[in-house]
Amino acid sequence: RDVAPSRGLGDVYKRQEWMVNKELNRYPVRQLCYLRDALKKEIFHSGGSDMLLTAGEEAAMDRYNSLCREILEKVEKRIPDKYLD
Repeated sequence: RDVAPSRGLGDVYKRQEWMVNKELNRYPVRQLCYLRDALKKEIFHSGGSDMLLTAGEEAAMDRYNSLCREILEKVEKRIPDKYLD
């Protein structure tokens, strides 16, 4: 039996955010621009589906889109203004 105290989800999310930031810092501007474009397309296409989804699937898609938007925001902060449209 595991008696170690359980870490909360907050710790997990903080580690994930740290890893995303660490990885994005390694990307050159050109790759960040490509990633930005890909994220925008993904958000557009996954949000415009007319498929019938269960409540659980819809919640999962909402969370996925939310994560894509969060990463997009982080990516755009790392791209100099002259490269943003």
